[in-house]
Amino acid sequence: MVLAMAVMYLASNMVFESSYDYMYRDYLVFSKIPFWAGLCFYLVTGIIGLQVARKQTKCSVIAYMTMSIIASTVAGGQVICEIFAALFSYYCREQDQPPYDVSCSPIIGLQVCHSLAALIGFVEMVIAIVSAAFCCHGVCCGQSENSQSYSSQTPMVVVPVHQSTAKP
Repeated sequence: MVLAMAVMYLASNMVFESSYDYMYRDYLVFSKIPFWAGLCFYLVTGIIGLQVARKQTKCSVIAYMTMSIIASTVAGGQVICEIFAALFSYYCREQDQPPYDVSCSPIIGLQVCHSLAALIGFVEMVIAIVSAAFCCHGVCCGQSENSQSYSSQTPMVVVPVHQSTAKP
């Protein structure tokens, strides 16, 4: 998470506008997905995970499982957005004299930063899915065989009917 935040900080602070005739094209750099995803989801999920490791209650394990599922979804969105940002990061220069052509070039450093953020998001997604699976196993399958289940339904009673073989 810290590495993803550092990558996006560097990527968002790259300045390519040395003069007025450069047009900078990086559509997703302003969303800073690793920043808000890291602070709002990955960090919160990690804190809840540390709480679960310290004291396991069913409620805290379920909270960790829920946040892990949400974090994996957000990480998947981060991967998709960062891949698109890596593909469409370029700058264009407009000619000052006729024919006023526009030449565009990819920004290699920014593409590397977005690719690295996509890779980190993929790793985060895998970690979140694995932790959610472990929590699900602990909550759903971790019950001992001696535990009793109570139900509020009335049990059905079958009463056998004895038929006599004698005729009246």
